[in-house]
Formats: sequence, C-alpha cells, structure tokens
Amino acid sequence: MELLYTVTLASPLNSLLAAVGIEVPTSLVFGVIVALVVILALQFKNSASSEGTVPTKRGSTALIYGGTGAGKTVLFGQLSREKFLPTLTSQTANIAKVSVSGADNEIQVVDYPGHYRLRQGLDKYVARAGCVVFVVNANGDEASYRAAADYLYSLFTNHVVNDLQIPILIALNKSELLTAKSQHSVRTILEKELNELRSSQAATPGQQDSDDDIFLGILGQRFSIDQLPFEVSFAEISGKEGNVEPVLSFLRESSQGFGQSI
Repeated sequence: MELLYTVTLASPLNSLLAAVGIEVPTSLVFGVIVALVVILALQFKNSASSEGTVPTKRGSTALIYGGTGAGKTVLFGQLSREKFLPTLTSQTANIAKVSVSGADNEIQVVDYPGHYRLRQGLDKYVARAGCVVFVVNANGDEASYRAAADYLYSLFTNHVVNDLQIPILIALNKSELLTAKSQHSVRTILEKELNELRSSQAATPGQQDSDDDIFLGILGQRFSIDQLPFEVSFAEISGKEGNVEPVLSFLRESSQGFGQSI
C-alpha cells in the first residue's frame, strides 16, 4: 500500500517539474519520496517511544500540585517572592527559580494547575520532578478530600514516582484556621478515600487489567500510606501567613537526591 501510494505521488511531481522546465528521472523522484517517507516514519517512532519512556534518574524540579482551591499558587508565591499573592484560576503552569538555604543550587519550582481537565498534561512535569509537594486544604469539606484522594491515587500509581521513589510532601494548607483538621485526621480521611477508590477501580471492568498497571498498596490489605515504596510525609503550613518552613525544609532535603538513579 505504501509503495503504491509513493509511485502515485511520483508521477504528478515529475509532471510538475517538467512543466517548469526541470527534467528529473522518475527513479530519482521515486528515491527522494521513499527517503522522505522513511525519515518521517522514524521520527514518528522515536517521538512516540520517547513519550512513553520512564526516566532512569530523578529530575531536578520541585512540583507543586493539588486540587483547585487548596492554595498551590499562594504557596508558590511565598516560595518565589516571599509574600502573599492573591490568586486566580490558572490554565498554565507557573515556573520560578527558588533559593533555598542549605541547598547547593537554586531549585526550579513548578506550580501546576489543579483543574481536572488539565491532568493529562501533568505527566511531563512528573517525569522531570525530583520531589512533589501536594497541597491539601486542611479546612476542606468531604468533597475536597475525595477530590484530593483522586489526584493522589494518580500520583501514587504513577510509574515515574514508583520507579524513582520520588518523595512526596502532603502540605496541609490553611492550618492557621481554628477549624483546620490535624495531620492525623487528614491522613485518616485520605487513606479511607484511597482505599475506596482502589476498590472501585478493581470492580470496574477494564480498570487495572494491564500488567503495567501499578496496584496501590498491598493486595488483600486495607490501604495505608506506609505501604508505599516511596517517602510520603505530612506537614501543616499556612501560605497566607507565610508559614512555609516545612516546605523549604522538604525541598532542601529532597534536593540532595536530584539527578540520582534508584
């Protein structure tokens, strides 16, 4: 089929060249077209394979992620400008170099939007990450924790995160509020939601049928964050009041592992 298509193309091209006074042997035109087809096919193959390749080393980016309204961009503003910035819903990632005391170099921080329909674009940033700060609203309602668990499920079963053991900090923002939940309470809620998500995934036809899929936790046991093969820690922060030292400490420690193979 490809050969027939190429031959069909060669004849009109030869006629076009002849019309402007250029005579080129059909065999030469045919050869050029075949060469172009081969080059394009190889480029397509290399592009497709590179997109699906899991990196062998941790990246050097600190990725800030979480659901909408959790305070990701407020945290980003405190890290990059050391001040509270009013935020608007963003459709693109915010990127800045951040100086962290005790780190060897400036750290590139990426604040990725939490809108659900933008989740597909997250993978390329995870592939470059050396650590992840996942922001949760410590004063959230049941729906916000369910949404946070859904985002975490994708992170916890991500091949890059598992293969390179990318450390994750779950930063409980808005902890300055009197009604904010404690680390223990939020962890318990998230583990419950993640366990239910895992059960629903297993009960849904077509889910986790591939040998490449990563099972969350340990088969036959109720899910616990302690079962994960990478480090997950919790910290209470306040982006509004500038209490982000736990995040800076996490970035400082995590930067020691940037670029390392696991």
